[in-house]
Amino acid sequence: MLPSSTRQIHVYGRKGRTRVVQDTRSLDENTQVATPPRAAPGSKSLFTGVDLHSWSAWVQSPRQAFTHQVATPIKRWAAGEKTPAVPDSPTLTARAPLQALDNEGELTQALADLSLTDMSALLRRVHQADPKAFAAQVDELVGDRALVKIGEASYSEVYQYTAPEGVVHVIKVIPLEHGPSVRDGPAVSPVASVDREVATTAALGTLTEPWATHFVRLVSAHVVRGTYPERLLDAWDVFAEVHRERCENVRPSVLPATQMYALLVMEHAGAELEGMALRSWSERAAVFFQVACALAHAEQEVQFEHRDLHMSNVLVRRVDTAQAATPLPPMDTLWTQYGPAATQLQATIIDYSLSRMCIDGTVMAYDFDDEALFTGQGDTQYDVYRTMRGLVAGDWRAYTPLTNVLWLQFLAQRLLLADAPDDDAPADEDAAYGLLTHAEQLAHDAVEHGRRHAPTRRLSTRSKRRSIQRAHDAWKVLPDTGAPRVESAWALVAAVGMHVDSAHAA
Repeated sequence: MLPSSTRQIHVYGRKGRTRVVQDTRSLDENTQVATPPRAAPGSKSLFTGVDLHSWSAWVQSPRQAFTHQVATPIKRWAAGEKTPAVPDSPTLTARAPLQALDNEGELTQALADLSLTDMSALLRRVHQADPKAFAAQVDELVGDRALVKIGEASYSEVYQYTAPEGVVHVIKVIPLEHGPSVRDGPAVSPVASVDREVATTAALGTLTEPWATHFVRLVSAHVVRGTYPERLLDAWDVFAEVHRERCENVRPSVLPATQMYALLVMEHAGAELEGMALRSWSERAAVFFQVACALAHAEQEVQFEHRDLHMSNVLVRRVDTAQAATPLPPMDTLWTQYGPAATQLQATIIDYSLSRMCIDGTVMAYDFDDEALFTGQGDTQYDVYRTMRGLVAGDWRAYTPLTNVLWLQFLAQRLLLADAPDDDAPADEDAAYGLLTHAEQLAHDAVEHGRRHAPTRRLSTRSKRRSIQRAHDAWKVLPDTGAPRVESAWALVAAVGMHVDSAHAA
């Protein structure tokens, strides 16, 4: 029997549980009070914050009291009925009403200033404290020289100009994801993704020669804010008029004056491979093996995976002279035949927004949270994304260089779409065609092996333990029937090099 100064309450939803609440005075079932008794200091009342008409109503019929005091007012509010004024409570202090901003522009500016906290990493990366003015930064970079739009990607626009020293540069303009979005406006990129792209581009430019020249060099990077400059819009309009079939982006003039952008200034590395007219099978082989060798070296130095190496992300230009390089095996044989010095053609890899690499022990990788990459139809490129997801088993941070082999296979297949050499073609044309076909076959076999033996997902130790308890070896991959021939771009280049050496020996 509890003392008169306490009461025992059944806690709803907890079977067989009760809670003892101390009162300032004794109560019995016949006592009628206007409000529930207040809990003693240091204890928390079961109905704190609920205005009850009578305690007995809640004790005798809690469901009916809840319907009357809580559910019915909510239904009336949802129906649009006017809610009677709530009497002042002696224990609550009314809050002052929020002060509204004068106009929508002030609200947008306030949200933009708040979003600067998410920009801190990117601002540090480009050595800035605050965003610069968009138009002023473009004028500082370009001056009074001509500015031309030369291309676009899903999340960016690309413009070209000639620097004062006579070197052709490009500006990649990337709208950043921050603040309120514009409906049906241009696509915007997450700040973290752009920060990773800047870091990756800068790191790949520091590789040892001659491999660094096959990754686009970052000249400078800037974070800006403001209205899209008129001179960029004029160049955008000219591109849309001349290249209507290539212009798919929304005109960026719809973006607000508070929109922030990243400007990546890079050296111009040529035209997209997709629109480049290659003259011979030797040139096609040169593009492929230069890209393969550059990827292989980046794998060794920074565990690099491009993960988006389609035809538009390889640029090609013709060079009059190129630095003669003598790389170490296994690249020496291929480089002697298909390097820039031998072919007067140079291939450059660009766009690392989806890439993965390890810089000073820190893994930088895109998490591929855009499901549209895996649901696309109508192009084999979407099949590559789906295959790649299976190869990495859902762990995009893990180092899986077989993804480079997968994209090299895709690249070789596109290059092999041209007609095979004629019967009376020169010997070097037949050799280039045969070597490119052999490389595609090696890559195909490696990818198929990876697809058969890759787990559907990576399992934690706990998951493996539980799987073993359910069925012996249920989590394990089927036993390997034979070692894969290649697992990386480095191994692919080595296998092709061995094939060339054996052909020469024969």
